[in-house]
Amino acid sequence: MKAKGIILLSVAIAIVIIGSYSLGYSVGVVTTPEKIITVEVEKQQPMLLVEFLDWGENEDNSQEVIFSYWINNFGNVEAKNVSVTCKIQDSNENIIKQQTYNKGNVASNSYEYQDANMKYHISDYDNVFGTCVLESADGDYINLYDRLEELK
Repeated sequence: MKAKGIILLSVAIAIVIIGSYSLGYSVGVVTTPEKIITVEVEKQQPMLLVEFLDWGENEDNSQEVIFSYWINNFGNVEAKNVSVTCKIQDSNENIIKQQTYNKGNVASNSYEYQDANMKYHISDYDNVFGTCVLESADGDYINLYDRLEELK
């Protein structure tokens, strides 16, 4: 009989302990639907655009042409070692002459006006045209001109 009493007392204590634990646990738990939040952090990189303005014969030296353009950096990061290529092409877009210019760094959220000189004598404006394009920059960067082409 003593053994039955000890077993009943042990079972009663176990029930009280388990009940207290379960009650305390259930009071502290708030059930909500699971939410998965995906946060995409935009990569910080330069966003460059070369806007070609004009080209023409150098008035001081007819054996040279001058290209004028803007380099824009719309990104929040400085663009390093920016290179721009200026070209002279015929009416069929064959490259007659080209030259690459290293323009150095372009600060974040800024723009710079640039002139570039190239040895070339323009004999016929009707059959040739000039242009300048972004060639490269160090690291990852976005060439916004390429993005504009994608939208066409």
